[in-house]
Amino acid sequence: ADVCSPDLTTRFPLVIHLTNLAGFIEESIAAANEIDESSSETVDQANEASRTSIGLSLEEIYGWMVNDYALVLGPSAQASDASGINDYITDLPLEFGILIDPSAVDAAAVRVVDAVETVLREQLAPAAEGAAEFTIERDADLITVTAVDQTGTVPFTLTINFGLTAGAFVLATPGVLLEGTPLPEGETFQAAAGTIVDTPASVFYVDFKPLVPFLRPLAPLDYTVETSVTVLDLLDFATLSSAIDADGNGSDDNTGGTDT
Repeated sequence: ADVCSPDLTTRFPLVIHLTNLAGFIEESIAAANEIDESSSETVDQANEASRTSIGLSLEEIYGWMVNDYALVLGPSAQASDASGINDYITDLPLEFGILIDPSAVDAAAVRVVDAVETVLREQLAPAAEGAAEFTIERDADLITVTAVDQTGTVPFTLTINFGLTAGAFVLATPGVLLEGTPLPEGETFQAAAGTIVDTPASVFYVDFKPLVPFLRPLAPLDYTVETSVTVLDLLDFATLSSAIDADGNGSDDNTGGTDT
């Protein structure tokens, strides 16, 4: 399954589509060991902590993540319509998440969901009592966690989905899982798609238009933000894509688009 669907790329201004997250993690661990041999002890400690807390080793958690995955980020519907900084106070102004294709390894993914649910119910929720109110719900293999921070003047709400849904393993805010009306200027991806290399191994895509209304209410707070808004308002999109040829060599294509 292709977790980076056209629906995602038309609704979110920033999408990174890659493959083999497990391989990336293993390579990162190996690189860290080459730089500092003591990092292997850190990995061992993390493994032991993982087994103790959720009953799974690190490899059992990420080892099945060998297929495509996508990282998405964009302003929430509320933030896109914000008129001032106060509109960002009670709810997170961003939608974000990671979606992983769990093809043929659903059972391994479900074990992770089961383990995390146990930790959430038995450890996290009781530990946060008094500071935040947690609601934990499970529908099939998808967990929805809603946390309401009670420590501030105005309660702040954050909802995260974790688990399997619609053919993907997700850790994401609810808006990432919705289908429907794309964000303003979402059709920009159609123009950007023409700049992506054939059969890409990875794609990085940014649609700048939805970011402008998200940042504009913050502009009065800082000159840097105000300048960024001015610059971003001149741009349409940017893409960075790479492909692997038959000989195993990589190639990159960097492209930007502006208003004319």
